[in-house]
Amino acid sequence: MNHRTRQFFFRHYWWLAFGCAGLVICGVHGANVEKRWEMTAAIIGVIASVIYFVQKQKLEETQLFERLFVRFNEQYSRLHEQLQQICRQDGEEILLSAQQAETLDKYFNLCAEEFLFYSEGRILTKAWSAWCRGMLIYLQNPIIARWWQQQETTNSHYGLTRAEIERGAIKLT
Repeated sequence: MNHRTRQFFFRHYWWLAFGCAGLVICGVHGANVEKRWEMTAAIIGVIASVIYFVQKQKLEETQLFERLFVRFNEQYSRLHEQLQQICRQDGEEILLSAQQAETLDKYFNLCAEEFLFYSEGRILTKAWSAWCRGMLIYLQNPIIARWWQQQETTNSHYGLTRAEIERGAIKLT
């Protein structure tokens, strides 16, 4: 199930479940079917099971998102000061130290991992949008932008591109 379909289903599963149940029950009671009350009870049991399953799935996905969110933010926190130091350097032609290059590699790998999980529907759109806006702030820095351009040509970041970052930054839902 794709990301948007899952979001829609998780938001509206109560209405969908009761709507489907109502239609099936009306069909059973409208037709000349023996044991219609037993069938109605079975349908209600199936609907209750579906609702339980969806709630459990929704809870598990929320817990997964929380674990990912915490992990990503912890990793970013460890990189933040080093990224700020790179941003404070003047000029486009500054050569990065090995440590600075490693910091940028770690940061872009983190961004790519976030993108991968977002693409798989495991990261909420609001969180992804906020992260993209943060990435764009760093990409305004000429040193970091130049490094990202070099990295982007390797196509080794799960399809994460500047265009994807810009598209993510404007998502509102």
